[in-house]
Amino acid sequence: VYMSEGDKQESLLTKSTEYVSHLLGHEGPGSLLSYLKRQRWANSLGSGGNTALSDFESFDVTVELTNQGLANVDNVIEAIFSYIAM
Repeated sequence: VYMSEGDKQESLLTKSTEYVSHLLGHEGPGSLLSYLKRQRWANSLGSGGNTALSDFESFDVTVELTNQGLANVDNVIEAIFSYIAM
């Protein structure tokens, strides 16, 4: 999943990508990864911002899917956005 963060300057001031990346990267009980593993949809998850672009920042979420996860990719994407929206 790839998202544009918009104004790079504002993001650098608030460090929003670091905060969201930290939350998404948590692997303990109640985490997104623990949910995806319980569903047998994923083996691993990584996320982070990319500031290499001059005017805006992007944010990536990478999930190593299982075969079941690939068959349920829409549910995996929904879970990612639901977790971010919390």
